[in-house]
Amino acid sequence: MSTLRLQTALWPEPTPEAQELLDAVLAAHRQSCLDNQNLSAEVAKAVWQGSGDVPKAIAAAFLSTGLAHAPVAEARQLWVNATPEQLTKAVKDGVKIPGWGNSFFRGRMDPAWEPVMEVLVRNYHTEANRLVDLTRGVWAGGKKLYPNAAILTGITCEILGVQPGREIGLFMISRMSAILEQLA
Repeated sequence: MSTLRLQTALWPEPTPEAQELLDAVLAAHRQSCLDNQNLSAEVAKAVWQGSGDVPKAIAAAFLSTGLAHAPVAEARQLWVNATPEQLTKAVKDGVKIPGWGNSFFRGRMDPAWEPVMEVLVRNYHTEANRLVDLTRGVWAGGKKLYPNAAILTGITCEILGVQPGREIGLFMISRMSAILEQLA
């Protein structure tokens, strides 16, 4: 996979550590998209089969994201503002926590995302420790949920300095090649 360089007015040039994180996130999204029947890829396939129009299929994939699938902006906002205690209370109150849990790997993290965690632990100690603390907060609420693509993408956007509201762009850029592969 070629390395995506985010050197635009929207995203500043990343440090080598940030580029390593970005590369890991891109690879994880691609692998997750290929391995799991996620909503955006399935919607893209259905629209492509119905219309035969790849741009419509890609647009439909984008439009399928939000609170239930790929709540990246919500997870990032939670990352910036939440405390472990707030997450404990939210879980106890039955609130869905964007950025934790997945329907493909119950009781564990999606293996595609383990390299992203390794980069965080190696290069971003503060962020890795905060993620552990927040996850402990979720667990203290009674749910053994693990960080997922949304929170790890949100954390990456924070590290890269991606402007708030543009997180879903990284999610979709990451998954685009896998979706196109599946349409072929």
